[in-house]
Amino acid sequence: MIIREMPEAERPREKLMQHGSASLANRELIAILLGSGTKEKSALKIADELLVLRGSGLRDLCYLTAADLSKIKGIGTAKASVPCRNRTWQTPCGRDKDKREKNI
Repeated sequence: MIIREMPEAERPREKLMQHGSASLANRELIAILLGSGTKEKSALKIADELLVLRGSGLRDLCYLTAADLSKIKGIGTAKASVPCRNRTWQTPCGRDKDKREKNI
């Protein structure tokens, strides 16, 4: 489903603004960082594909190279450089640790 066709309350950016980052799933955080999808795939679908590459944790994405990222259709050089440029994947990585500790 295209994000703009989703109910406004379910869209990742709107959820972030209304409820904060803790209310978002990993795929939604990644979709926000990607910014957009393609004609064929939404940013959420691309985020799902990224999570499959290295598991479901954001921490695992920190280890993907720009070359790994750009293998996914919809991620070119500019989007592949986002984690390297801003270290954005690492900012929410503490959430993974917190979730693991709660599940023990």
